[in-house]
Amino acid sequence: MNIIAELRDVEKSYDAPVLRGVNLMISEGESLAIVGPSGCGKSTLLNLLAALEPADAGEISVAGKSLIGLSPRDGARLRRETVTTIFQDHHLLPQCTVWENVLLPLLAGGAKPTADDCTRAGELLVRVGLAGKRESLPAELSVGQRQRVAVARALLPQPKLLLADEPTGACDEVTAAAIAALLAEAVTPESALVLVTHNPAIAAVCSRQMRLHDGQLEEA
Repeated sequence: MNIIAELRDVEKSYDAPVLRGVNLMISEGESLAIVGPSGCGKSTLLNLLAALEPADAGEISVAGKSLIGLSPRDGARLRRETVTTIFQDHHLLPQCTVWENVLLPLLAGGAKPTADDCTRAGELLVRVGLAGKRESLPAELSVGQRQRVAVARALLPQPKLLLADEPTGACDEVTAAAIAALLAEAVTPESALVLVTHNPAIAAVCSRQMRLHDGQLEEA
């Protein structure tokens, strides 16, 4: 079983230490839930894995590539080709329809969506319960619906490493369970999911659970 991502002795501080000597290995085929209270550093951990911000110390590698000293251009390439993040704030383009937002990962890379891509996009909108909202703009959706569009968008390119930051936080209980199950089902033998949540029921869909406590990861 190959390792998709690894953190070794990773440190990160802002006004105070957030991550203190974090060690983690993420394998192909794995779905990992990281739990812990708000403000404990869960989102920071995902940002480091996505090369959105640098670690203060330690080593981080994704798909065999070290992220230490990674240039902005190479970081963007990593996020385009290997790592996709579902953010808490969804980051939909307000001028684009739901359909256009879902296809955005392909359009941003300069590719023209194929018939198979469009079929998969339609299927994902069905799975997140938004098949009837294809032509809607984000402003016409609820916060929970916008979050579900972001989930469909992240799943479309079938990334090697999917990072999900509280992806069900704005959803009702039934919808949250369905979205969490969809994320877990999307993991293939060659990919992995890291899901950050404070909800034990959502964490339970993953094959492995860890807790971030006092800046360090421990088995949950």
